[in-house]
Amino acid sequence: MSTTMGCTGSKKLPKIVLFGDSLTEWAFEEETEGFGWYLESWYKGKAEIVNQGTA
Repeated sequence: MSTTMGCTGSKKLPKIVLFGDSLTEWAFEEETEGFGWYLESWYKGKAEIVNQGTA
């Protein structure tokens, strides 16, 4: 996994993209603590979790 250094010296985080239906979209709700929310918590500062779920 490669990282890119910008002009400011900050590294670009890798992306994890989740595709799916409404279950994927709603998985990021904090009150239900779905799998998207869990992934964001687990990978905080290590990867960007992108939600592409559509209801």
